[in-house]
Amino acid sequence: MYFEDLHEEKNSYNDHIKVMVSWLDTQAPFQTGECPKEFVDELKKIEPRIRTKGWHTCPFCNNATSSNEFLIEVPGRGNKVMYDVPEMIIHYIEEHNYLPPQEFIDAIMNIGTKDYGISDITGLPKCKDCDNEELNGWSSHCKGCGQPIVY
Repeated sequence: MYFEDLHEEKNSYNDHIKVMVSWLDTQAPFQTGECPKEFVDELKKIEPRIRTKGWHTCPFCNNATSSNEFLIEVPGRGNKVMYDVPEMIIHYIEEHNYLPPQEFIDAIMNIGTKDYGISDITGLPKCKDCDNEELNGWSSHCKGCGQPIVY
């Protein structure tokens, strides 16, 4: 499935905006260049958590296969959007010189800051009542304490 970088879609289950990053395809050009090492290191720390379906083979080299069972979600723009990123992003960066948009790089570099209310480890929002990180993206209630989540 292909989406142009920074393509926006409204979530069907809430008012937040999903911003697509790294949904690449051989039929569409993508930005290339050297990614900052610090960015790649931070990106590798984020555990993919959003479950999807199917398998995905890299369309550029047919060597790397991902279960594509998980997506990475990263909050951005002051917690107003969630970047949806396939787990193949690391492969695309390391093997195909993919350079994500600067906006996404900045979001990754800021996920550990308390200003965003984001988990230092997973990059997901944390419940302000119980500090639970098991929110599964833009869920409406905390899995830890059951309180409504306000973003």
